[in-house]
Amino acid sequence: MRNAKIIGTGVSVPDKVLTNDDLSRILGEDITDFVTNNLGILERRVLADNESTADIA
Repeated sequence: MRNAKIIGTGVSVPDKVLTNDDLSRILGEDITDFVTNNLGILERRVLADNESTADIA
C-alpha cells in the first residue's frame, strides 16, 4: 500500500431541499429562528422518495 494514490474525488447532493420552514411545518413548532441563528443551518438536502443512496454514489 505504499504506492496508493488518490486519483480523483467527487461530490453529489440530492436535488430535494428541506428548508427550516418546511421542517417547522413537519414538527408543528417554529424552529426557524433557533436553527438559523444558533446553528447556521438554512436548508438541508434530502433524498426524494424515489431515490436511494446508490443514486448519488
